[in-house]
Amino acid sequence: MIEILTLFAALVSGPQAVELAVAPEVDAVVVRLDGEEVANLEAPPWRLTVDLGPELAPHLLEAEARDGGGATLTTARRWVNRAPPAEATEAGEDDAAGAEAGTEVRAEVVIVLHRESQEAMVPVVEAYEKDVVDSVNFRTHGMPQVLLRLGEGIDVSLLWAETARRAEPSKRDLFAQSGFFPLGPAHPRGHGFSWALSHWWPEDVPPRLADAVAVAGRMASGAGRPGAVVLLILSGTPDGSLVSPGEARRFLRRLEVPLHVWTPAEEPGDLAATWGPVASVATGRQLRLEVEALRALLAGETDAQPEATAPAQPEPALPPGAAP
Repeated sequence: MIEILTLFAALVSGPQAVELAVAPEVDAVVVRLDGEEVANLEAPPWRLTVDLGPELAPHLLEAEARDGGGATLTTARRWVNRAPPAEATEAGEDDAAGAEAGTEVRAEVVIVLHRESQEAMVPVVEAYEKDVVDSVNFRTHGMPQVLLRLGEGIDVSLLWAETARRAEPSKRDLFAQSGFFPLGPAHPRGHGFSWALSHWWPEDVPPRLADAVAVAGRMASGAGRPGAVVLLILSGTPDGSLVSPGEARRFLRRLEVPLHVWTPAEEPGDLAATWGPVASVATGRQLRLEVEALRALLAGETDAQPEATAPAQPEPALPPGAAP
């Protein structure tokens, strides 16, 4: 009877065009954004522009179909800038299945990394799990899921901050998850993901760290289970992002997805000024402590961020009109 045709497959902000498919028996459509009415359409064309605000934020867009008497016929919903939350019944079934299988917690972790931080982690991984991690495999295929050792039922995805596009995209269509940031590990033609990065993503283009963190936040949101983003970064790494680290951090807070920033270096350098608290994972012991803290957070044992090796710096001033 009514459908929101605009998919919002990418992260978006600002004014956005929205198109609806409306059945002939519908006399009016009330459109709401986050519960607030933004439009009342009484005739075709069933199109409008919705302002999502100056910064990235999760939204719920609703289109309510009404008859001539004003009665509600049905309502279409579309989540924007976040994964759709799982239905309560589905989440309950998943949790029950996990409990039967002996799973301690079900969660989603997305690790954002770049070429240099991956290479710097090799000796740390060797010290962390000498009897489990194959260092040659790590060099070839990137960071394996066994690195975190988070436990059964926790999905780990890798998102490289290198970008496949040389052209300057607009902020509106930047953040599509497919075809922009490489998701791994992958094995093209028998080669590892490091080979893929060096052949498919040009080295003269800086990684988009803040952009990738924002995409990772969307990936880790929703699904009816805890989520977290880990940024593995070296000080001095250039960032070609269109959004600032501050906006990316605020976006993850709005999603209620915690961000953990780790560096393979002994000292965080100037990272704290940009990313807030930074934890050093320069040794196997330090990595193990951070992994245990992340596991506890995902299991609901603590709601605090892991202790960082550098204090957080004050947040930069918000742009005019931005929500905290």
